[in-house]
Amino acid sequence: MASRLISFLRYWLPTLFVAAVIFYLSNFPGDTFPDFQIPMEDKMVHVVLYAALGFVICRALTAPFRNSPSFIRTRWAMWTTVLLCFAYGLSDEFHQTFVPDRTAEFLDLVADLIGGTLGGFLAIGYRHLVFRLESRRAS
Repeated sequence: MASRLISFLRYWLPTLFVAAVIFYLSNFPGDTFPDFQIPMEDKMVHVVLYAALGFVICRALTAPFRNSPSFIRTRWAMWTTVLLCFAYGLSDEFHQTFVPDRTAEFLDLVADLIGGTLGGFLAIGYRHLVFRLESRRAS
């Protein structure tokens, strides 16, 4: 039982942490962020943050299958990751409507979706790389 709890915390605690960081950053009023005069810098921030979220979600979802990655399980994990990142991005945009000088933007949601998808693909690539390395080490 303790082993399952440790495994659960190992994979889902980072997910909760990244989600909490995104929520924390969403609480800042819009005028408190520095302006670096980079085109679409806020969209890049969304992509990076949601790539991190997508990575840890997909990593957690594929953890039970780490010894046998299959296409069906990987595809299920990827779709679930994209759906969860979309839902969290939607809730984040809604949350920002209550924060001074912040608004909900459709392009932010698109950036969240792109980032979550990218993070999911990175997690699947990472999982397959680890699986190959462990397979080579075992043989």
